This record gives sequence, structure tokens and C-alpha cells, in this order.
Amino acid sequence: MSQCSEGEVAQQACPAVGVGPSAESCLPEQESNPLPADAAREPPAGTLWQCPITGMVFVWVPGGSFLMGSHQSDASSDERPVHKVTLNGFWIGKYPLTQGEWIKLMPNNTAYFPEEQRSLFGFGKRRPGNWAQYPMENISWVDVRHYLAELNARGDGKYRMPTEAEWEYACRSGGKNEKYSGGDDIDRVAWYKDNSDNTTHPVGQKDPNGLGLHDMSGNLWEWVADWYDENYYAKSPAENPPGAAWGFNRVVRGGCWGVLPALVRCSFRSYDDKNYRYYAVGARLARSFP
Repeated sequence: MSQCSEGEVAQQACPAVGVGPSAESCLPEQESNPLPADAAREPPAGTLWQCPITGMVFVWVPGGSFLMGSHQSDASSDERPVHKVTLNGFWIGKYPLTQGEWIKLMPNNTAYFPEEQRSLFGFGKRRPGNWAQYPMENISWVDVRHYLAELNARGDGKYRMPTEAEWEYACRSGGKNEKYSGGDDIDRVAWYKDNSDNTTHPVGQKDPNGLGLHDMSGNLWEWVADWYDENYYAKSPAENPPGAAWGFNRVVRGGCWGVLPALVRCSFRSYDDKNYRYYAVGARLARSFP
């Protein structure tokens, strides 16, 4: 199968990510302009790339340094100490993994919130919009690894989960001092307990952050690659921290539709067992460069 060059730039974001043929129609009509084979330079900030296998849109996040963690009064102890982290550039999903993208590679849609509206109180009215645009939830960390294995078998092997440090850097619009992903106005950027109506919402409905990423605060918790270690920040390497060497649980980030504002902050950390499936947990994929 032919592969997209890392230099193929989508000219506009796909309005219906992962929704059958409509996702394919978002690929640029003009010829691609790949980077020269001998050029190791990074793409320009904000470059978009669309995977031909799933229709998933990725945003280029330039490398840089930032202060990870929080010293604010509402910060948890595992968000300290605040420490400087330097990262190489990477690709990350513009949106959380959707049900449409999931079902393209996996045999079953195991989402708790499928075509019929559900809340904590059971079934309700039919969900508005196309089910394929809703974020994929009720998947474990192990499930995401299986999805990645299938995607990499059909692709070029560069797809992965972001590290916790990459996730927070991207959530903060490239390491800015933001409380929520995109600013301090939570209702503008996030679905959470007070505005979600006890359900997920189609990806991309809230405003993006400074990198053009949607739903990094709220809607769904997102699995990242790291083992959880509450004391990791005190011993984290300064450059490209890979996370703890081992642990009992995997890190989830971002908060979800059912939590209070404090839990959708950019710096808030949480965790779950790697086999745990829950209707508030999904994922966002990353890609390595080059």
C-alpha cells in the first residue's frame, strides 16, 4: 500500500474526520509536495497531515521547552515539582480518536455512547449528527495498543500514543501557561460536568487551542503511553522524558464530560489499569518524526 509522505500537507482540516468517503474527500486535490529525501528539517508549525488509512488528521507540534506541572493552589501533589522539559517535534491528532476511525480497523464498535443517546441514566433520544464523529470510548490502554498494531501493520510503523510530556505540551498550545487547553474560559474549550448533558459530543465542536487541537480538555480522558508514578516529576529527565520504567497503572489525561473543572486542567494527572474500559476514556494518537 502506498504511504503518505510526511510532507503531504492537507490544505484544510477535515470537517468530518473518519466518516467514510467524506474523510477521503478532504485530502488535497493538488499534487503533494514532499520534503526532499535528504532533508531532516521539521515541517512548519501547524502543518496538517492526513492518514490515507483512517482519514485521521494530525497537526505538527514543533519541538521546544516548557514548564511541566503546576504550582497553583488547586494542583495535586503529583503535579509537582514544576520542572523544565525539552521535547523534539512530533505529530499529534487534531481530534481524539473517533468511532468512525476505530471501526475502520477494528471488528467491533464497543463504545458505550453509540448511535443511540445514552447518559448515566440509560438510553434517551437519538444522538444528533453522525455517530462516526463521536469520540471512541470504552477502550482500554491495551485496546489502543491493538489498534496501533493494526494501523502500523498497514502503515509505516510511526503511529503511537503520545508520552505524558508530549500530551501536556500539546495541550498547553506548545507549552504556554494555560489553565485549560486553549485558555481560561472552560466553556469555550471543553465539555465537562456543567455543560455536557452527561454525554460525549462530536469532536471539534469546542474551540481549538493555539495549535489547532480540539477536545484536549474535557469530552474524554485520553490514554497516554506512560506508566503512572506520582513522584515521577521529581526524577524526570529534562529531555524527552519517556515516563516511569514500570508501574501498576497507565496515565490518562484531559478530564471528561462528567468531571468538575479542576480535573480538565492541562496539568491534571490521573490513571487507570491498562485493561480498564470505561465510557469516559478514549485516546488521541501521535506520530513520530521523521
